[in-house]
Amino acid sequence: MNKVASLVVLLSLSFILVSAQNTPFVNKLAVFPFRVQTEVPKGQERISYNLAHKIIQRLAAKNIYSLYSLEDLAKSMKRDKMSLNQWYNLENRLDNMEWAQSYFRFLVEGEILFRPDSSIVIVNARLVQSENGQVFQSAAISGPSSDLSNLAQLISQKIVPSSETLLLQISQDYQKSYAEKQFQMTIDLCNWALEINPKNWQHHYQRGKALEALGASIKAFDDYQKAMAFKGSGSEEIELSLKNVSRGAEQTRATHSQLLHDLAIENQKLQSSEGSFLKAQLITEIIQEMKDSPEISLDSLKASLQDLQKRISQWNQHFNSAQRSTPNQENNQNLSQLMSLSKEISTQTKELVTSLQKNHSQLASLHLKKAISYNKNKQEEKVFREVSKALLLNENLSQSHYFKGILLGKSENYPGADQSFTKAIENKPDYWEAYYNRGLTQIKLKDWTKALSDFQKTSQINPEYPLAYFYSGEVYLTLAQTQKAIENYNKALQYQPDLAEAYQQRGKIYDNQQNYQKAYDDYQQAYKWGRDLRISLSPLIEKTASLIKKDGLIYLERGLSFQSYGENEEALSCYNQVLTLIPNSAQAHYYRGLLYSSQGETSSALIDLNRAIELDNQKAEYFLQRAIIFGKEGNHQEALENISSGLQKQSGFHQAYFYRGYLYEKMALQTKTEEEKNSFLKTALNEYSSAIQLLPSKAHYYFARAHVYNLLGKEKEAKLDRVQAREIKQ
Repeated sequence: MNKVASLVVLLSLSFILVSAQNTPFVNKLAVFPFRVQTEVPKGQERISYNLAHKIIQRLAAKNIYSLYSLEDLAKSMKRDKMSLNQWYNLENRLDNMEWAQSYFRFLVEGEILFRPDSSIVIVNARLVQSENGQVFQSAAISGPSSDLSNLAQLISQKIVPSSETLLLQISQDYQKSYAEKQFQMTIDLCNWALEINPKNWQHHYQRGKALEALGASIKAFDDYQKAMAFKGSGSEEIELSLKNVSRGAEQTRATHSQLLHDLAIENQKLQSSEGSFLKAQLITEIIQEMKDSPEISLDSLKASLQDLQKRISQWNQHFNSAQRSTPNQENNQNLSQLMSLSKEISTQTKELVTSLQKNHSQLASLHLKKAISYNKNKQEEKVFREVSKALLLNENLSQSHYFKGILLGKSENYPGADQSFTKAIENKPDYWEAYYNRGLTQIKLKDWTKALSDFQKTSQINPEYPLAYFYSGEVYLTLAQTQKAIENYNKALQYQPDLAEAYQQRGKIYDNQQNYQKAYDDYQQAYKWGRDLRISLSPLIEKTASLIKKDGLIYLERGLSFQSYGENEEALSCYNQVLTLIPNSAQAHYYRGLLYSSQGETSSALIDLNRAIELDNQKAEYFLQRAIIFGKEGNHQEALENISSGLQKQSGFHQAYFYRGYLYEKMALQTKTEEEKNSFLKTALNEYSSAIQLLPSKAHYYFARAHVYNLLGKEKEAKLDRVQAREIKQ
């Protein structure tokens, strides 16, 4: 049987109820263009369509019928290869009605006759039931063809009943359908009646009874309440119905709520990193990548995958609308079916994965290699995808589980990361990196016992890995076991002396223990090695400095730290603070002099170095730095005198010999006579040799002496020195 849409004009006084499967069309009426049975005058060719259109307008104004437009009727007839000529053929009348009843329950049709030599037309109109072709009402009307609106008005009045008559008939029919247990028909008829008169208590009450019979307790409850409100007094029967249905309504609501909750959980599972949706995508990609391998038959896999994708599409289509559904038995059944669909998706996904693992597990290593390559380029999304493919094909790849755990941890999916690291360890029991990262994950999950166990296992497998000790210390610190924390920080620093965070945490423990000297020392080390920690460390250093009364010495060390990183303004500020606190600090003058010298401020540098030597004339390096400044200014004699003074304080000061050799070499190049030049060069040679004798591991000392040998024409000795220098550098 073909299917057509519906155009409705409406029904008559008595009619036969249609079967339950046709109930959606109980109030639908189609208006057909009337058949013209005489010759059509010029200009009246479309009178049939125009009259049908006018009838539809008149019926629409009554607002009690569901109408089907002429345009939609034409589309339906074209789709089902039905023409108006076929419709008008009386021999095919029963077949035509069989076609019509699939789309509308009633129809208006008829004939138009033109009177000869007149503008008057005669119209025969009929209201017909599509199920059996029964004519409910007919009328013959005449009038001028120029006034189709009036003709349409008369037709609608003659063959279509009034709303009062219609409601009376509908009421009789829904009572009959209810008695015959055609409950859906009853509901549809009541719906129609309520469209015409929405405040009639009887329509609500009868619909409520039909809904209750179908198990739609909540909707029935609502109808009973409306019936009671509209009826007012004398509602004992309705009250009894309300009481009977209320328990079922509550149960329906509770069931609906539980089903929605279960569906939400199921949706989370399906969309998780281990869920069927992602696995379906991964399987699709795997199969696409395998398509260029003709020796592998993929037909069965593709068919199963296509079926799975259809089910996933169904889930996505219905899940969101299910969340907005109202509680009733029908919706609850739909939700239950959706739960069943979820289980089907999970089962079919498992079957596909099993098939891939059984027949194509060898491809897992290829995807793992891709993941490693992407990881080098820090393409984390691609790493995750390739790792997931690898695990889909082979669940026993420990490195794939490890990569997945790292990525899940970065996305803050700590339970998932924990599972992945555990699987990595199960497949490779000595995988210390997996133990370490699982320990970090346990910290995020606040499972201190497991975290400590994982860090200790890491240290057993790789005893020299400092961060395992550091985080063991962190766990012990959280557990207020400070001595064990210190022991682990000590161990971490043993294997990584520049681990600033370990100094900082150990310093905090000492600080809390009021061991301020140790705290200060640790904070200083943390400050030295941890540039990112300096903002937080500065107030700690200042606090401990004041507590241990280190005065200027604290600022001196900070100045050295700043100067070592090229932060000269901060270093100068520290040295100035030292000299404010300890004006006679030779070290502060010395280091500030070095700072001024590095910035080209020679006068200020000499003032500070002179003052440093006045305060402490036993430091050979003080004299050497002053000699270097004199040397830069070309005052070689003063420079040589300062070097000699320094060597009197420390005869084994190799830097002094080297720099004195440099001065003599420079003087040799500036002298005017060959004799003086050779004399200076020989002296320079002796000075460089003394420096080498004191510290033979300095390559540039050999290079410097080789240069002097060259100047003296001693190529052989020069060559030997250059060879020695290169060996040291290697």
